[in-house]
Amino acid sequence: MPTIHLTTTEARRHGLLAKRIGKKSVAKAHCMFPALCEAAGLPRPVPEWKFHGTRKWAFDWAFVNEKVAIEIEGGAHVYGRHHRPKGYANDCEKYNEATILGWRLIRVSPQQFASGAALELVRRALA
Repeated sequence: MPTIHLTTTEARRHGLLAKRIGKKSVAKAHCMFPALCEAAGLPRPVPEWKFHGTRKWAFDWAFVNEKVAIEIEGGAHVYGRHHRPKGYANDCEKYNEATILGWRLIRVSPQQFASGAALELVRRALA
């Protein structure tokens, strides 16, 4: 069967990406992300990839061979962990170590992830 390459607009039209962003659409995007990547002609990402040898740090999604990772930065509107001083400092440490190890990191909001904006950023990073 031939590979079908979808654009973000086509995926949204077919109901694979959210038109309105909410908790359910973000959860659906998490489930659909590997298939959407394949449909867009991209490699299949690995969820929760542990990238560091001694720390328990993991990326939300990783394109391991290409060393491109996605981190979904939630909790902006509720003062979540990523936005509190200690959580922010820990994220800085994690992201700096990832950069030193040669990773390219794409940070997105849950809304950007569910809308397909993250898919477009990944497409550009892997081009």
